[in-house]
Amino acid sequence: MATNTSKSTNWSKCCLCQQEKKEDLKAPQDNPTNRKNDGYVSLATNIPLFHEFHALPIKLDPRRLNEGNGMEETLRRNNAQYHRSCSLLFKTTMLNRIKKKSASAATTGLHFNPLIQRRRFQFVP
Repeated sequence: MATNTSKSTNWSKCCLCQQEKKEDLKAPQDNPTNRKNDGYVSLATNIPLFHEFHALPIKLDPRRLNEGNGMEETLRRNNAQYHRSCSLLFKTTMLNRIKKKSASAATTGLHFNPLIQRRRFQFVP
């Protein structure tokens, strides 16, 4: 039974962005040699953490990727596909940067908003 979601997932499209791009879709189950650490494991681990930090890099309701048995199982059961560029947004490296910035902001007492990037201005005399 599906959990309450604001939108259902079209599994023939990228499960993350739900858009059609010129980029090919990738499905980790197409290459079963590295199942222990495949993309489904990474996404199922990292997406909830990005959500917890209010730092989802794309508009995504994580609930639509969980049909009740956990996100990884839902992705596997539906042979979920995604664009490589979309999956890279949820890399552990990016998550670690967000955690570090959040911890730094907590120790200094500043409010951390991971969606706001520091802009660099060039001074022109």
